[in-house]
Amino acid sequence: SRQGSAKNVGDPSPTSTVKSEISLADVLSDVSPSNKSSSKKSSKKKAAEEAKRKAEARKAELKRQQEEAEQQLKETVALKEKILKCAMSAANANNGVIGAGFRHSAVISRDGGLICFGTSGRSQCDVPHPSVTAYRPYESVACGHLHTCAATIKGQLIFFGETCFGQCSPPELAADVGVTALCAGYGHSCILDTQGRLHCFGDNVYGQCAVPIELASTKVVSIAAGFRHSCAVTAQGVLLCFGDNSRGQCTVPPSLTNVRLVAAGDFHTCAITADGKLHCFGSNDHGQCSVPKHLEHFIAVTAGSNFTMAILFNGNVWCGGSSGH
Repeated sequence: SRQGSAKNVGDPSPTSTVKSEISLADVLSDVSPSNKSSSKKSSKKKAAEEAKRKAEARKAELKRQQEEAEQQLKETVALKEKILKCAMSAANANNGVIGAGFRHSAVISRDGGLICFGTSGRSQCDVPHPSVTAYRPYESVACGHLHTCAATIKGQLIFFGETCFGQCSPPELAADVGVTALCAGYGHSCILDTQGRLHCFGDNVYGQCAVPIELASTKVVSIAAGFRHSCAVTAQGVLLCFGDNSRGQCTVPPSLTNVRLVAAGDFHTCAITADGKLHCFGSNDHGQCSVPKHLEHFIAVTAGSNFTMAILFNGNVWCGGSSGH
């Protein structure tokens, strides 16, 4: 009948009941303790992974910045050395136009003439052929204890003064070989030819003329002669000293590398490295080897019997050692 088939409007249908049950189950599962714990672990894991990613990115950025800083430092050092090299070349371009010995001096004049003055007891100031044009212009000069050495622009060698040790008897060079540098000690002399070969002659009692075999196969770029020792710098920046080593003047420190210039006193040696540092070793009785640590950027150096003089990049001059005269 119509009354028996009538439905209660407020009674839920089976479908709606299932849906309500599912929806309630989902809600209950979301708020269950186990699900909350899992959600927290997942969040912590994601946070940890994000922190790790950021840390790795930061580490990579720091590494990049460090590499960039190191490259900039290398470029700065290279530029500094290049500037110092140019300054050294300029400062030493006319290094051979003046010479000073024990008690005499020599200078090459503007017109290429050679002028010597001072004590001339061994004829060290008696210039041979002073007015003969064939011996002019002179290009370089050096003074030893009691002798004088000079070279003309044509490669002719003129030595005069004390000759008892053979210090005024240079070896004969090939016709196509000239001379680029001269130096003189107490009783010996050295010349550097245009092929970069070093020749020493005269007194050899202490081995000051015994050029090391290592220099036979390499080019020499700077030379110096002390009282009874000699020094040479190779194109690779290696400094070698030989001869009298009674005061350590030939004991080159192992850390002394990349040398550009060298000077020799009676019993001490000084060298300038590519970075403009001045290093001296040997006798320091008068402070001739005590270079102030705050000074740098040296571009030229010379050494006397027991004193040292050097020029800095800024034009200042440093002197150290005996000032008795």
